[in-house]
Amino acid sequence: MKRYVIQRRIHNWDPWEVCPGREYDTLEEVKAAFPGVDLLAGDDSLMDLDLTKAETGTAKAAVLRDMALLLAEEDRYDVCIVDCPPAFNAASAAALAAADEVIIPIKLDAFSLRGMTNLLRQLANARTINPALRLSGILPTMWYRSRRIQEAEETLRGSGLPVFPHIRRTDKVDEMTFDQEPLIVCNPRCAACVDYRRFIREWLNPEGGTAHG
Repeated sequence: MKRYVIQRRIHNWDPWEVCPGREYDTLEEVKAAFPGVDLLAGDDSLMDLDLTKAETGTAKAAVLRDMALLLAEEDRYDVCIVDCPPAFNAASAAALAAADEVIIPIKLDAFSLRGMTNLLRQLANARTINPALRLSGILPTMWYRSRRIQEAEETLRGSGLPVFPHIRRTDKVDEMTFDQEPLIVCNPRCAACVDYRRFIREWLNPEGGTAHG
């Protein structure tokens, strides 16, 4: 059975030191905690991987792309997901250089909407080194019933950008961080988990789901 790998900021590993074409030790860090999913875990110790490394020439922006190519050659995974930090830094730049598509989670507030505009500019810039990069869609999260929130979602959907169905806000997401278990394990029937399953179905099978736009 093929597997999914979710790459987060990786503990005790400097991705800028990985050399293209060599056997990478990082896969030894993969933990298969749940069937069909491998996770390269991370923590805040990698916050120093910012754009200063790229500016000084010490960062290898293609490091994740090189790893993705090796994984594709080995046919080990169906999908690799890179969870990027909110700030646009060197780690995010490396992810955009490697990605086929981008999903932008967004909280429907004025600050996030302005930040998304900046991210769209960065996506356009990233296409100069990765022309195949495409925006799969915007994913509104932490949604709740409010006139302002509903108006913001309508504005987003009227922008011409692809927009996935929203993810409802629930306290169960915060509680999940204490349980240290995926939402689908600890609270599979909560609103957010139901919405995330709907989102995944549409993302992986756009023709069979509700069209987003």
